[in-house]
Amino acid sequence: EDAQSTCDVRLSRNDLVEHLKHHCKHRHVHCPHPSCGVSVAYNRMAAHIEVCPLAHASCPRQCGAPNPTRKSLDAHRSDCPNEAVSCVHAPLGCSHVAPRGQIGQHERDIGVHFVALSKTFVQLQQSHELLQRSHKQQIHQMQQMEGTLQAQSSVLERLQLQATLFEEGFDVLQPVMAKARAEAEAAE
Repeated sequence: EDAQSTCDVRLSRNDLVEHLKHHCKHRHVHCPHPSCGVSVAYNRMAAHIEVCPLAHASCPRQCGAPNPTRKSLDAHRSDCPNEAVSCVHAPLGCSHVAPRGQIGQHERDIGVHFVALSKTFVQLQQSHELLQRSHKQQIHQMQQMEGTLQAQSSVLERLQLQATLFEEGFDVLQPVMAKARAEAEAAE
């Protein structure tokens, strides 16, 4: 939209051109930050400047970096000397956190890291012992289950044998029972 179609100020034709170019709150102006190139209505420029990625911003960690832009703040964070970082020996048990510019001194302290490493080693030993006990318990439980399964398997085999004998015995007895029935019917 252009300023003339949105502006509701009534002026003489001679004053209108001047108003639309220099005074109208709906006139389009360019962002003052170099390389931004955005053109917005004058009355919306303040809102744009609040979010313009090329606006200069202060480092939130107050390191004094020379005017980073909003767009570059994330990249600046990976270099900022005041950004809190963990010690490189964190995987070995060191829990120290310090500003990037000061962490090097801590990381060179071998004594601190030897203590942290020793604590981590003791914790690993304890975890290993717990795992070994748990493993032995699981093996014992599996052996018990194996014994129960073998006992159940033996019972099942005996039941299958008894069922087979019963079926075979029934097959042998069937002709004898049929003969006895026939004799009983003939005697009647």
